[in-house]
Amino acid sequence: MSQLQLIPEVQPGESFMSLAQRLAKANFHQTLQTFINRKGSHFDYRSNLNYYQEKNRWNSEIVNILKAQNYENVDNLTLNQFDGLLFGGSSTLLQRRQHYYQSKVKFCPHCVMEANYHRLVWDVSMVGVCLRHDCFLIENCNGCNRVIRMNDLIGGGCICGVNYADICEGEKPNEDILSAQRIIQGFIADEINEVVTEEGITLTGKEYFNGLDLLSKLLDGLPFANMKFADFTVTLGEANYSLIRGDKRNLLMIIYLSTVAHHLLMSPNKNFAAVINEVEINRSSNRQMRRKRELFDKIICLGTFAAHKKIYIDFHNTVNLEFARMRYILQPEEFRFCSLLAARKILKCDDNILKKLGESGVLEFMSRKVGRRKLTLVEIESVEKYAKVREEFITSIEVAKWLGVPGSIIRKLSDLKLLLIEHGPGKDVFGRRLFHPSAINRLLKELEELCVKEISDSDQSNWVPFDFKLLKEMHYHSNFASVLKAVISGNIRCCCTTEVRRFADVKLSRAELMNYIGSKKTNDKRKGVYKCKL
Repeated sequence: MSQLQLIPEVQPGESFMSLAQRLAKANFHQTLQTFINRKGSHFDYRSNLNYYQEKNRWNSEIVNILKAQNYENVDNLTLNQFDGLLFGGSSTLLQRRQHYYQSKVKFCPHCVMEANYHRLVWDVSMVGVCLRHDCFLIENCNGCNRVIRMNDLIGGGCICGVNYADICEGEKPNEDILSAQRIIQGFIADEINEVVTEEGITLTGKEYFNGLDLLSKLLDGLPFANMKFADFTVTLGEANYSLIRGDKRNLLMIIYLSTVAHHLLMSPNKNFAAVINEVEINRSSNRQMRRKRELFDKIICLGTFAAHKKIYIDFHNTVNLEFARMRYILQPEEFRFCSLLAARKILKCDDNILKKLGESGVLEFMSRKVGRRKLTLVEIESVEKYAKVREEFITSIEVAKWLGVPGSIIRKLSDLKLLLIEHGPGKDVFGRRLFHPSAINRLLKELEELCVKEISDSDQSNWVPFDFKLLKEMHYHSNFASVLKAVISGNIRCCCTTEVRRFADVKLSRAELMNYIGSKKTNDKRKGVYKCKL
């Protein structure tokens, strides 16, 4: 295309399609279709193509026209620049339908009166208020209720005769809506980099919009009549964030959802418990319950939702305790129980671990059948007590490093009952051995009490350290456990000069140790076991 005579300047914050439409009309073309001389569906030239897609032929041809007229930085006029902030990367088809206007447009009549062009930020779905003029954006003609198209907005009015700049101002947004819009538009305009919640958690732009997305999905399908926790009301059916069955959303619903999600994210102590009650207890949502629970799992696992996690756990504890007080279902002495969910969160484990703890007698369970449902609760005191003890448990490898022996020796000592275990083979259904530090200290204390406290310098040569490597040179490695057993039974004398903190701090009588090893050799020779040299 040759150089045009009238080239309008790019206005601050102007959108890609707005510039293209103004360029066409400035050069006396009625529509973009005649401007680029392409025949096709009327929907194409009337639609909003501010999200650039290479496979869209209209996008490519309009970009070529703009570049031919020496327009620079065309990418700054498209919605693609917001993908990283809103989605953390490239967007999907559903995300674009949820977060961008791609056919109709919305606008502020005051801004259009001041300068007749379309602002790109208006095409972000969550932007529903003009903060400069404190008014709602408009997406339908107030004369005929038609949706507003880009070419009509740039043209100045609707086919019914209404001038868009003359539309009277309606209801003012309240402070709840304005406070949410300030944060949303502040991030989009790159005016703020982070925001701090009431609990003191700092959120970046990506974390903030990820939180809005998760909470909006949680509200999805809830009847608006049940959202009594909000400070403003709307006459709508149900929230439709997922656009299920292709249903359309209007601007008021988008504003409502983003505002409620914002306040749930920033101030969870106010209304998050009410959302949990509607979703999980009343089950008001018309979406699958499994997906809602998956959302709750995602929310309480994120570090930015620490306050939400606490509210979620406390709510289920409270609900189950209140439910336990209903009529004849439970006895008064059984009010000391909490839900399985609360127990899982406290112990940070799954249902299989809870079942094993119940089988081993660590936790006390109580079950009642209420109608067709089975209610299973866990004693709160036993859960909290075990949680404190469990934090101190150590593994076989940690015990081995403590005592200065291999892990295989620790397993042998536990099999011989010389070292008591809390969980593991031989005691319960757990496959991994876990020890409490008190068991190791008890064993070392027992050795210290058996030791002779005072030995003369001349007797030093008569004692050898109770060291694993030394015993391995004298005999095969599995003999260590049997030597320890002989020491505890009094067959081998021992001594120490300092506090016993590991096996090497103990010294054994050389003569009694050699006699014990010699008797073992004789027995092993009869069995045909190979011996290492002394």
